[in-house]
Amino acid sequence: MKSKVLENKRMKQEALTNSAFNLLIQKDIHEITISDIAKDAGVAKGTFYLYFKDKYHICDYVVQKESEKLFLKAHEALVASDIENFEDRMVFWINQVIMQLEENPVILRFVQKNFTWGLFRVKDQQYEIIEEYNITKEFEIEARKKGFRYDNPAITLYTLIELVASTCYGCILFSQPMSMDDYRPYLFEAIYAILRAAKREIKE
Repeated sequence: MKSKVLENKRMKQEALTNSAFNLLIQKDIHEITISDIAKDAGVAKGTFYLYFKDKYHICDYVVQKESEKLFLKAHEALVASDIENFEDRMVFWINQVIMQLEENPVILRFVQKNFTWGLFRVKDQQYEIIEEYNITKEFEIEARKKGFRYDNPAITLYTLIELVASTCYGCILFSQPMSMDDYRPYLFEAIYAILRAAKREIKE
C-alpha cells in the first residue's frame, strides 16, 4: 500500500513538472498561473502546494531537471568514448551538450539563464553539487590521475558552463555574431585556456 501511495505522489509531481515545462516553453512565467499548471496536469490546485511553494519554485525545479538531462546524456557519451587526454575529454563533454542544444533550441531558450542549475543548486549563496550527478568529483579525480589539480574544481566547471550558455545562445538561435560551427574553434580555444590556466601541478 505504501509503495502505491508513493508512486501516486511521484506521478502527480511528474504531471505537474511536465505541465509546467510545456507551458513555460510557450509563455513567459508571468503569463502562467498555478491554476493553469494544475489544470493542464489534471490535478486540483491544492495538490500543487504539496510539491511546490509557488510557480517560481516549480520553474526553478524544471530548469534544473532539464539542464541535468543534457549533462547526463553528454556524460554517457563521454564514458563511451576512447578519449584519453583530460582537456580533450572536457571539450568533448561540453560539445555533446552544445550539440543537444543545437538539436533542441527550445530547450536552450528555456534553460539559458540558469543553465548551471543542472550541475549546481544555490544554497545560502554557495554552490552545492547535485548528488545524482557529481561531475565535479569526477573532474577532480580525472585531473589528479593526470598529475594535476584545481584549487576550486566546482567554480572552474561553473565558469566553463556559464561561458557556453552565454556565448552559444546567440550563435545557435540567431547565428549571431556567427554560426555555431564557425564559433566552435574560438569557444574551444577559450575552454582549453581556462582549463590550463586553472590547473596546478601536484607536488610529491
